[in-house]
Amino acid sequence: MGRTLLAENLPGIPQDVIEAQLAHGKAGPLCLAYERASPWRSA
Repeated sequence: MGRTLLAENLPGIPQDVIEAQLAHGKAGPLCLAYERASPWRSA
């Protein structure tokens, strides 16, 4: 369901990029770098 909503609301993003981001896990020595990312702000 999440992939479908993203694909419908972000038409410029290729579906393989959406799939890769949804499958991405936070593990290993770099996981803290991912935790520092801030969420998108809606306009």
